[in-house]
Amino acid sequence: MVDNQGALYDYNKVVELDSHNADAYFYRAIIKVVLKDYKGALSDYTKTIELETNNEYAYEKRAELYRKMADIEQNEEKKAEWIAKAESDENYSGNSFFYPWNDI
Repeated sequence: MVDNQGALYDYNKVVELDSHNADAYFYRAIIKVVLKDYKGALSDYTKTIELETNNEYAYEKRAELYRKMADIEQNEEKKAEWIAKAESDENYSGNSFFYPWNDI
């Protein structure tokens, strides 16, 4: 049995002790998605990207979350906004920025 609340507590403590720990924000976001705290997860994925701008997985997971939020959104304007944000993250993850040897 998975203890998501316990994991969330642990990641909260890590973030409290080290607010620059991108991995803690990333994995806490995953737990928040499982717990259906989508806005909290979005905030944590965004913080991960702020701390590690080349974290392709954070962009991918944030894009997935934007799409999930669009799927449950009733307001068509907001739904379009979530989809546009997802597409932006998906396009970013395909950028050669993630391949440092391209700059050589």
